[in-house]
Amino acid sequence: MNENIIYLTKSPIFNNNGLVFPSEIEDENYYGIGNLYIPNDKLNPIYNIQAIYNEQIITIELTLKKDNIYTCNFKNVGKFNFFAEKLYKPLEYIGNIQRYKNKSLHYRLRLMNTNKAEYCVREHDFYFIGNE
Repeated sequence: MNENIIYLTKSPIFNNNGLVFPSEIEDENYYGIGNLYIPNDKLNPIYNIQAIYNEQIITIELTLKKDNIYTCNFKNVGKFNFFAEKLYKPLEYIGNIQRYKNKSLHYRLRLMNTNKAEYCVREHDFYFIGNE
């Protein structure tokens, strides 16, 4: 089974640089920018990532292409490339989900063409959400 790409945001707890899943934040008024992360310290050749398409959650396979670049192709929408950016200093997950407890995050996943992603949101009701 392929490992999942996860979406995390900075914890709203002051003096804490840890990350949590948005669903773990109790303050309804808190807004923070999140990112997609690879939840391990080495890159695997294949990952799963969740997306929304026509208001449905779907799972898409990301495949390592070369040099930390992952690719996926989704019917009717197109091909997407992601760069697995090695973090200078690993970040910590500090939430309550047991399988990620005390997990160091060494890679952030970035879309390489954000204009295409924005177009797909408008034209196809398609966007990446990561897994939880």
